[in-house]
Amino acid sequence: MDEVDEDTRLLLGMGTAICGGSAIAMAAPIIDAEDDAIAMSLTTVFWYNLLALFVFPFLGELLHYSALQFGIFAGAAINDTSSVVAAGFEHSDVAGDIATITKLVRTVLIVPVSLILLLWQIRRSVVHSNQKISFKVVIRLVTSFIYGFLASILLATLLPLPETFVTGIKDLSKIVMTAALVAIGLTIEGSQFKKAGFRPILLGGITWSAVILVAILLIHIFY
Repeated sequence: MDEVDEDTRLLLGMGTAICGGSAIAMAAPIIDAEDDAIAMSLTTVFWYNLLALFVFPFLGELLHYSALQFGIFAGAAINDTSSVVAAGFEHSDVAGDIATITKLVRTVLIVPVSLILLLWQIRRSVVHSNQKISFKVVIRLVTSFIYGFLASILLATLLPLPETFVTGIKDLSKIVMTAALVAIGLTIEGSQFKKAGFRPILLGGITWSAVILVAILLIHIFY
């Protein structure tokens, strides 16, 4: 997979390991990823999210998973939150609740992983430029996504938000994400996807398969 560029490899890894498009949106500005790498990563992750809706119920039956096991399985191995919720509740209400909680635990990892990625990017810049970066510069480099994510967690934890407000925010987030994807798509030419070829999709599949196998192994060990 050496022919897949570094940005695409990193974004695919983030999207598969943590939280699909949200993790890619967080990582992209930190590493200053190219638009075609972002588009290819998002497209690959979203295709596998769609595939998960058909594959995971089949795997759950094949492995004879209980509601608890399937909920953990879906939450731990499906990339995007919406697909996790859909697959979980397709099994049962209990599995849906457990899948959602498991996925939220993965989503929280956005914060520490993004900080590690930021420090890695700063270190790489220092090595290449031979310059020292102060702590104030580091703080300014933390993306608005991280601040917004932390603020949202505090807001949802400390305040009794009305259900209509939460639903409206969810709907708004889908609209904003769609608009962002359209904006990225308008900057991409078909030749860029043709140039990338099938390799990023294959890499995404291999990475996702590894996550699925690890999740199955851990479920059989601990549950």
